[in-house]
Amino acid sequence: MRKLDALREFMLKSVAELGKHPDKLQVWTDDGKLTFKTLDPAPTHKNRYTISVLVTEWSGPVEALTMPLLNFYKANHGEGDEGEIAFEAEIIDRDRVDVLFKLSMHDKVVGIIDDDGTVIVKPECSPESQVPWFVEKPGQYTLIWDGEEIAKWTTP
Repeated sequence: MRKLDALREFMLKSVAELGKHPDKLQVWTDDGKLTFKTLDPAPTHKNRYTISVLVTEWSGPVEALTMPLLNFYKANHGEGDEGEIAFEAEIIDRDRVDVLFKLSMHDKVVGIIDDDGTVIVKPECSPESQVPWFVEKPGQYTLIWDGEEIAKWTTP
């Protein structure tokens, strides 16, 4: 579950408020499953799961969360040309909200059985296979909201 740690670190570095208050960010996985072809003798499969990202007592613009999340998702999802991030929000008071984002993810795992019966497994989620989406090359991005810097990140 490298993506869980990578996403948490990415959000803490990208959103200044979360970097100052990391206890406001919780990341976990739900609905995990392995999918595979039953007639294929190779142990190749996909790990499919939902990453849940809960930000508590958020008082800034939601775009400070959604833009880095969208960037991470597009760089790490790796399947198809359409994606979607579900979200829920609970209003605490006039100025604060708890926001839960749900990202459907997958990791392909290629398994090869060697001539001597050794199983060699290679996850296909290495940083080299990830494609940044904002521009054709990696870069540093800053999100300005109402004249104030609210998030900053480097394309993963």
